[in-house]
Amino acid sequence: MTDDAGSSGEARARATAYVLQRYHLTGLQEARERLTPGQFAGVTRQIDEVEAQLTGRARPAVAALAGDTRGIATPFGRILPATGLLLIIIWLVFALETLQPGGSQDNTILATLGATTPDLLATHQYWRLLTACFLHIGVAHIASNSLALVWLGSLAERFYGPLRFLGIYLAAGVAGNIAATVLEPGLGAGASGAIFGLLGAMLAGSWRNRPIIGAEASRALFGSLVSLLVINIAISFIPGISKFAHFGGLLTGAALALLIPFRSPRYPRAYALAADGVSAILIVAALALGLTYAGVH
Repeated sequence: MTDDAGSSGEARARATAYVLQRYHLTGLQEARERLTPGQFAGVTRQIDEVEAQLTGRARPAVAALAGDTRGIATPFGRILPATGLLLIIIWLVFALETLQPGGSQDNTILATLGATTPDLLATHQYWRLLTACFLHIGVAHIASNSLALVWLGSLAERFYGPLRFLGIYLAAGVAGNIAATVLEPGLGAGASGAIFGLLGAMLAGSWRNRPIIGAEASRALFGSLVSLLVINIAISFIPGISKFAHFGGLLTGAALALLIPFRSPRYPRAYALAADGVSAILIVAALALGLTYAGVH
């Protein structure tokens, strides 16, 4: 009993020192004085999480997600803020498509609004590599991608956090469109490349971060995602679907997962800041493509 209490007290002290050091605080009293109540509550939650990991009481990541109450509950799963923002933008753009004469399946409308085109590279219309990620061809297309984004997007956002999630999503979407433009020139639109990027990031991330989430949770998460991957690879070969956008996004997401880790207090602060910096650069670079629109108009 005494040993257990001593071990628990030592783990608490180590966890407290670790978290406070990340925020350049010398003690809980200083944290209470310098931080807002909300910030202080966040710090104490992080201390609890680190202590649980040190004492072996941390829940496996997959099981922990089942009890996650963040975000907005829907019949298809919880939607977190960054995922919700992407869904709103996608559906607003789709509404704009459908209001045009010919609707969302008219090639002229799609090209006008920003779908990728065979002459994209020759005409230097690089902004299409980004805008095409937010266009969809028909109700079935946007409905299927929205359902995938609700589940896979919120899953990735929980593990990576909103900044890293958005960096991976946008970079994978752009990379998928580059692959499709080079290897399969034609009219292209949809968020599938970006969503496949999230799938690749979660697959590689479940292996990359196994010391953080635990070997058992890593295997469970990887196994469930492999099943999803097999199904989606089969779908990618259906005529009319851009398999190169899918595979380009998938490989990009997996590669980025080797650089950008899951969020965890167990990673050094400098490493976490570097990962956030890389993610911010990816977001700025993707958005900068949109600004090239001004150069050709």
